[in-house]
Amino acid sequence: MSTAIIASMSIPGAFPPVEIDGEMYVDGGIMEPVPVEAARRAGADVVIAVDVRRELEEINHDSIVTNLQLTLYFLLDANTEAQLRHADRSIAWRPGWTWDFASSVFIPSAPASSSSTGEENHRGRCDSA
Repeated sequence: MSTAIIASMSIPGAFPPVEIDGEMYVDGGIMEPVPVEAARRAGADVVIAVDVRRELEEINHDSIVTNLQLTLYFLLDANTEAQLRHADRSIAWRPGWTWDFASSVFIPSAPASSSSTGEENHRGRCDSA
């Protein structure tokens, strides 16, 4: 179990992939940042996706850490958008914590404005039955 947990935290450029039974594994969010189809395969009739993407507050193009973050964000952004379109409803939520790659800890960030917190972005329909 611990090997699977470590693999689920593996992010290219920050933590190396983990080999399990001859296969290399990374954080599932790299391939499927919004697991709408996984939820449907597990039997979900209605999928409500939460979009937790955020912009970098400061961009220092001279920093290798910031450049790795930007690369990861660019790669994940289009995939996230595509997967959000398959959800019945999506909610954009801007968390008050961010991951600091340099120190490997979560740090508090500026609170989201009231206009972006809980911002609902209705896609499709959600029947209440």
